[in-house]
Amino acid sequence: MKKPNYLNKIEWQDLRHLTFHQKVYNIVLPYPFLALSWYFAYNASYLIAFIFSTFFAITAYRQAHDLYHQSLGVPKAFGSILLFVMSLLSFASLHSMKYSHLHHHRNPLGDDDTEGYLAHQTWHQALLGGLLFRIRIYKHGFNLAPKKEKHKIILESVLIVLFAIVIFYYQNTVFIYQFVAMFIINAFAGLIAIWGLHHDCDEVGRTERNPIVNALSFNLFYHAEHHLFPAVPTQNLPKLANRLDKVAPHLANNRVMPFLNKENKPCPIKGLFA
Repeated sequence: MKKPNYLNKIEWQDLRHLTFHQKVYNIVLPYPFLALSWYFAYNASYLIAFIFSTFFAITAYRQAHDLYHQSLGVPKAFGSILLFVMSLLSFASLHSMKYSHLHHHRNPLGDDDTEGYLAHQTWHQALLGGLLFRIRIYKHGFNLAPKKEKHKIILESVLIVLFAIVIFYYQNTVFIYQFVAMFIINAFAGLIAIWGLHHDCDEVGRTERNPIVNALSFNLFYHAEHHLFPAVPTQNLPKLANRLDKVAPHLANNRVMPFLNKENKPCPIKGLFA
């Protein structure tokens, strides 16, 4: 898949780098939301707890996403530890999802793009297929992983199962809440993170420019920008979007949030790639 020539004019190499404080911020970011969700769950305020759990899931995926692309700027071994920890807390095998996601970048929405297949479904099919979607991604990621990496996925999966067994054996209210909340969020993830970002687009995907939506999604809705320059960390995607808007403003026409885009136009990224 060849990029349009005008994208070569974009200065983006400087956006690859994060300062030390930015790296610390991105590593710590999910945990205040996790702590608040546990606090409210402990006090039986489950609705408020679930709101913070949702933000934990968003920021955890943001961190994992940057680790997949090695754009967080941390050593690989430390990045692997972070993925292990986040896998246990979210009850999802992130090492497995890593390889399915990287394949998604190599052939977005192609016939063998397991991660992107929900984009071809209707929204209700994407919603109902959420959990099966997860299982397909785990299997696909495991098959794609290098032989030396498969043991990490196996260990991670075993630890997740053991963690769940211990939680229900000891009947810990907070951790049972964490399991249930992550189960629900994982079931909805395909609708939001795949269908919402890729539906009706034949190639890269959608983007967003509403500042409130982008603040609430922690920049993850700058998805077309991410596909065009995956080495840029999520934190710097707004800067990349500003630069792209000056060279190719039409890329921002296809928004994630449909009510923000009144014109019914086909995906602006379609046809840009040979």
